[in-house]
Amino acid sequence: MPDAENEFHVGPFGNVFYALGRLEPERGISEVDRIQVSVMLEECAKEMKRLGLRVSASNTENIVQILEGKYPGGGYNKLHDFITILRNSLHIELDSTVFVHVGYSQAAYYRDSLEGVSDDVQDNFTSALEDFREAARCYALGRHNASVFHSMRVLEIGLIALGTNLNVPAAATKNWQNLLNEIEKAIRGIDSSFGQNWRADRQWYSDAAAQFRYVKDAWRNAIMHVHQSYGQQRAREVLMATRAFMCQIATRLRESP
Repeated sequence: MPDAENEFHVGPFGNVFYALGRLEPERGISEVDRIQVSVMLEECAKEMKRLGLRVSASNTENIVQILEGKYPGGGYNKLHDFITILRNSLHIELDSTVFVHVGYSQAAYYRDSLEGVSDDVQDNFTSALEDFREAARCYALGRHNASVFHSMRVLEIGLIALGTNLNVPAAATKNWQNLLNEIEKAIRGIDSSFGQNWRADRQWYSDAAAQFRYVKDAWRNAIMHVHQSYGQQRAREVLMATRAFMCQIATRLRESP
């Protein structure tokens, strides 16, 4: 799965060709061009290294050294040859690398993958954050089944927290069905001994359990079977609902340390 460290931005590579276009040894290179192009190419070389385009990065650094007068033997008279070599290496390395395009409407889900995830969730359910990120990124990349799968992992952490809060024994080891059954049993046992607001508390827990029961029957069971696939709209609904529900329960629950 691509991540922020592997993001490809067109800008620096556009600068490569723009910079090379300003290097015309036969006409002479102005001091301003020499300095500006050197800075551009230096930044481009860093981007190339980050993306694994090591040959092109090395060729770019050679040109920078020539422009700065640091290349062994000067090499200025070979600048045109080095430019040709760089163009060729870029063509080969870019052609052999697969870049994934994320369109404008999906880019926010990829770059701001925790958008809509409240501070309460980020503080109280830290172990869910990576699955939150992956659910959003998978959605952005069109991996809709994977997005729903990661959303279910997020909700499982919430379900375990609900069971733990209600003193269900070994909540983290039970499957959804058994854990929900025991949670609902614990909710039915909430009475005045639970505190003066026990009726409101029982209603809150009942609503939360009902949401989990719906998730289990409508989404979780389906994603675990090969006959069910999720399209873009449905995956987005699951993602948005997961964020909203976890924001809701995080106001009262937190995962065990």
